[in-house]
Amino acid sequence: MSDLYVSVVWWIILTAGGFALWPIAHRLCPSAGAGFTFSKVIFPGVMSLLMIWFSTLHLLPFNTLVVWLLLLLLGVISWLKKSRLQALLKSISKEWKSIILFEVFFLLLLAIGIYFRGLTPELESLEKMMNVGFLNSIYRTDYLPAADMWFAGSPINYYYGGHIAVSVWIKMSGIMPAISYNLAIASVFAFTGTLAFQIGFTMLKSKRHGMTTLKTRRSITRLSFFSGFTTFLLVILGSNGQPIIYDEKSPLSFIGRFFTTRWPDVAGSMDRYWYPAATRFIGYNPELPDKTIHEFPIYSFIVSDLHAHVINLMFVFAFLLVIVHWLLRTKPIREMSLKRMAVGQKKRESDAISLISATRLELKYYLTNKYVLVSAFFLALFMIGNYWDFVMYVAVLGGALLFFARTDRKLPWLTKTSIPLLLIQAAGVLAVFLLVPTPWMAALFYVLLAIANTILFKASPARVTMTGSMLSVIFALAHLFALPFNWHFEPIGKTLKMVNQRTSVYQFLILWGVMLLLTSLLLFVQRVISKDRHSLLLLLLAGFGLLFLIVPEIVYVVDVYGGDFSRANTMFKFTYQAFVLLMLVLAVSPWRLLR
Repeated sequence: MSDLYVSVVWWIILTAGGFALWPIAHRLCPSAGAGFTFSKVIFPGVMSLLMIWFSTLHLLPFNTLVVWLLLLLLGVISWLKKSRLQALLKSISKEWKSIILFEVFFLLLLAIGIYFRGLTPELESLEKMMNVGFLNSIYRTDYLPAADMWFAGSPINYYYGGHIAVSVWIKMSGIMPAISYNLAIASVFAFTGTLAFQIGFTMLKSKRHGMTTLKTRRSITRLSFFSGFTTFLLVILGSNGQPIIYDEKSPLSFIGRFFTTRWPDVAGSMDRYWYPAATRFIGYNPELPDKTIHEFPIYSFIVSDLHAHVINLMFVFAFLLVIVHWLLRTKPIREMSLKRMAVGQKKRESDAISLISATRLELKYYLTNKYVLVSAFFLALFMIGNYWDFVMYVAVLGGALLFFARTDRKLPWLTKTSIPLLLIQAAGVLAVFLLVPTPWMAALFYVLLAIANTILFKASPARVTMTGSMLSVIFALAHLFALPFNWHFEPIGKTLKMVNQRTSVYQFLILWGVMLLLTSLLLFVQRVISKDRHSLLLLLLAGFGLLFLIVPEIVYVVDVYGGDFSRANTMFKFTYQAFVLLMLVLAVSPWRLLR
């Protein structure tokens, strides 16, 4: 088979999956190309969770025939509902230009990714052998969990959910992992880049107030395009600040020379710069007993390890796009009718029957809310694909729910009892997380806690207890979705310790100082000019980006790393997502000011 033939077959597979779920994806994310790119990304995620259930329980084998049959079934379910079909066709008639734009952009990135992997297709460096080993093991098996290729007789004990998702494409195409590995890394690059473009595009396009003329609409569309492309450039192709200062070819290298010649014990040296130095600065230059990792997306795509955090990037960006649409483009998340508000909100709320009725209605609302369900879906993918992302984006989602999920002015932020009840809500979930080792028992407790936390919310209605209630439900659903995977998985580490070493102020500012300074200035100006939901969301994302930079300076997770590398993995995963969030805010903010 020629390279061109294999690449075309692979693109057809990606497109077929997206086409099957397009009407459903459009209802979740109707902006940014009518949700077609989003649909192509969620398809392997949906299939992986289905196969984790069916294959692990030996109800259906994970093979080519079953995957194609499930695709056809999902397509029928997605396309047969008349209202979904009508909404999609209406959107296509209006958004056909953006659909073509994003698909061409995706194809361009896919072609670039395939071309560069074709220059060095070998799978023999860094962690490629482990990752292709996972793919080979999944490719050869009909039932999950897949066998560990190095530990005979045992299943893979790793967060390989993303590899299962990639294997959906592999089994559909029949292209062996030795070849499809490079197609997969190119696809993750293309999807991540396109979704980054769409997030930047949507965050400007979503604010349409005052757009009364064709000239105004065209102006907003141009700014949205520039916002999206800038987001792609900074988030996907951008770097931290180290190369700007330490690369001799940089116009700002005089700053690095100034510090390294005067304070080499703090600033290190500038001898023979090599691009990975930007990801191995703290602890390496100068040499210190505190070796850390602080990578970013473009480095991941250059070295092309199809690792857990890399595959999960496309799901992270899809989740961020959902959050942007959920919080900015739809009606308020929480709109209760007068009849529902009357239940449990009156003075007789202390009555047990009234409280139970209010709780039942609240849970029914959560379980029928499409965004609650899709949030649980993505968090389940993070849980089995890259658990660090699960932890971080539970926090991000909690912040988003707190500030955006309810516009009812009668609901206070805090009450005299809400803070103690919020602490009880959080303590219950944390206790199960730390103390209950059995997955099915933990999932059961999470379900019970979701009910209990909803009762606490109805007993003391406030924004904070509502956030605890909704987040508990999403948390429980995510664990139910991922239960068969967790059943055969032994957690690698849950113990937190205080750090013994911290990053010097100099190195912290070299890596992230410029990013933080520019982001802070732009957000300050935005909040002065406009205190709308857009600027609040950007402020929230930037706040979590800063938090993720600070966390590894305080605590680290005890895992397989140790000694001089004890906080390396914690630093790696937290700063990776911090980079994504801060660069996203930095890319969008200037174009919002121009509006």
